[in-house]
Amino acid sequence: MAELCMRIGRLDLGLPPQAIADAVRSVEKSRNGQLRLLWALEDVPGLLTGDGADEYADYPENGPDQVNAWSFPYLVDALRERLSREEGKFISLYFIGPSSETLVYDGIDVGTLLDYRWNPWYGSFNPPAAPGLTKEQLAAASIDIADEETGGWVEAADLARQTKKQGYGVYNTYRLPDTDVSNGPSAVTKILYSHDVRYIGTPGAAP
Repeated sequence: MAELCMRIGRLDLGLPPQAIADAVRSVEKSRNGQLRLLWALEDVPGLLTGDGADEYADYPENGPDQVNAWSFPYLVDALRERLSREEGKFISLYFIGPSSETLVYDGIDVGTLLDYRWNPWYGSFNPPAAPGLTKEQLAAASIDIADEETGGWVEAADLARQTKKQGYGVYNTYRLPDTDVSNGPSAVTKILYSHDVRYIGTPGAAP
């Protein structure tokens, strides 16, 4: 396992071998399962960083077979077995792409296995289809803070008001900066939670 972690760590992911090992152990307890996962990461290292997501895969133009009706339901079903709600594990879905169209198969209803579902269209208020989920588990509002055309704190505050008024439980933000912009997020949290945001600095940085 240590050798595989070292080999994956050399693939310029910006992650040390120990971080890779910790990530693998957190989702897979058995040694055989850990090795299978590490072999998969060696083949597709982007799975570890998010770059392996299939949102822009353009099936089947870039090589993989066309999307089928069963792969995604079986995947989520297997994840739910491993990621127990009782242990505080969550599974969320950006409601976009082919996977959002293959949610029921062979008795598996993906909606009942998810914890949250997000609206992927930044700058909009668009409740995703939600069989099996309540409004408290949905992000109807979605905002890209760094995009001046679909973001900004004025737009974010307006989406927060719609979220609270219509009773949705999740608010989806993207590209929140790691600098002190606490006045901006406070415009949102005052509406949703009745309190301000406090910036506490970058983790690990000197005070």
